[in-house]
Amino acid sequence: MNHKLLSKVLAEPDIKYIFCDYYDTIVHRSVHPLQPFRTWAKYLCKDFNLDTSINSLYQTRRSSINHVSAQMGIVETEIAYEVIIREIYNRLNETQVLNAKAVNFSSFLDKSLEADYNSEANVQYLNKDVIAVLRHLKDKGYIIYCVSDFYSDESFIKRLMRKHGVLDLYDKVYVSASENASKENNGLLFSQILKSNQIDPNQAFMIGDNFKSDFVNAKMHGLRAYHLKSFQNKIKQKAQFAQLTARILFSS
Repeated sequence: MNHKLLSKVLAEPDIKYIFCDYYDTIVHRSVHPLQPFRTWAKYLCKDFNLDTSINSLYQTRRSSINHVSAQMGIVETEIAYEVIIREIYNRLNETQVLNAKAVNFSSFLDKSLEADYNSEANVQYLNKDVIAVLRHLKDKGYIIYCVSDFYSDESFIKRLMRKHGVLDLYDKVYVSASENASKENNGLLFSQILKSNQIDPNQAFMIGDNFKSDFVNAKMHGLRAYHLKSFQNKIKQKAQFAQLTARILFSS
């Protein structure tokens, strides 16, 4: 158990709500965060027998995200999942990689979502120290919300939580792509959650690994906050990113 984190929460007598990040907080990935996108591309190339490479489809997704983000004037984690997949679908149809007459969008969306789930679920493992803290706080009567900047919706995160056996910890789950607001964008997601639930920010405590999004932006909106430092994991992710980049370059 992370006793330092637990003591920080318990030292604040006014706290009733725990806001907790998902990625790199209650779960870690065994690969770089972008690797699941490449695995997603592998699944879809196989499912639809696409006339393109895994790397090309991966790059189509990345460029689609950048295009829609710039077009809508919002950060990528605030874009609804279906909007991104629609952009990818249209691009594949326009370049004749995918025959839209043979594959309708609904089918493509369903397959894409399942590919993303499998790509994520197969590389995640629990941060047992933080889970132990949350279970202790849950037993003491604290209300726990998951607050995540992520490209899919609440049902996606809940499905992952159910797989890991931790869904029972959470009273509510909030994801930026569903809420059209993120932590990274000046903490707008915090503001939205506080307002919709009529929560006094002095009663909320945020836990997360991202110093800007989870700590600075949480405090900007009046929440108490704890920065979950993970230097070893960050170093590992940098090495994984170098490996991922090399794999893409040499297999292009």
